[in-house]
Amino acid sequence: MSVTVGIFDSGVGGLTVARAVLRKLPGASILYYADNAYVPYGGRPLSEICTFATEIVRFLASHGAQIIAVGCNMSSIAIEDMGAAASCPVPKVTTLGPGARRAAALTKNGVVGVIATLGTVRSRAFTRRLLAQEGVRRVLEVPCPAFVPLTERGELDSPDAFRLARRYLEPLRRAGVDTVIYGCTHYPLLERPIRAALGDDIALVDPAEAMAEEVARLADGRAAQRSQTGHHFFASGTPNSLRALAPRWLGAEVNGVAIVDVHRRPP
Repeated sequence: MSVTVGIFDSGVGGLTVARAVLRKLPGASILYYADNAYVPYGGRPLSEICTFATEIVRFLASHGAQIIAVGCNMSSIAIEDMGAAASCPVPKVTTLGPGARRAAALTKNGVVGVIATLGTVRSRAFTRRLLAQEGVRRVLEVPCPAFVPLTERGELDSPDAFRLARRYLEPLRRAGVDTVIYGCTHYPLLERPIRAALGDDIALVDPAEAMAEEVARLADGRAAQRSQTGHHFFASGTPNSLRALAPRWLGAEVNGVAIVDVHRRPP
């Protein structure tokens, strides 16, 4: 299906969303923006994230995005709860609702865990959405602040990744969760250490899969429109991580990454 999907994240984490979208829509073209000059977003004020999200959405829309998948939980909160980018008419798919609905459908004991950045945990955005779902009776959100820097450095299977995963995720095992949501799109890149820490008996929910289903539904009405050809990558900072990880996760070479800082103000 020929449709142009804009995807953005604070770094490389949104590649998990891009992969899910391409599995669902193999003919789609991807416009990917990594805002890695400002990563991580987790400790930034929500007002600043609102500004960032609005500027990136406008940038992707101006480059032909017909649908925008928000591969960043803080930006999803800004768009869903704060009205960021409301003036841009391009439909937007965020991480929060799809992830909560899928976790609620999977849990058997009603105890759901969320692993996320400190900012996402503090917002309790997932907790509110999960407790609104039938069958969810308790939610435990755990911050994992070192996970984003690890993925941005490409340390996906390092000893530090396994050690930190054990430390961060032990409270979830003690609480008896049977389902855990990746509350940050970077975190599926650390699936091996996360799975090793949690064990095989806990279901892991990647919101990217549910987001891709929503993107596909929206694409049905837009496939006839003129779309981009191929995939295009942009970064506000160094392109090294994007160049290294995109081929691994998308199965396609990244010949070039345009350096564009959409937040930079003229002097």
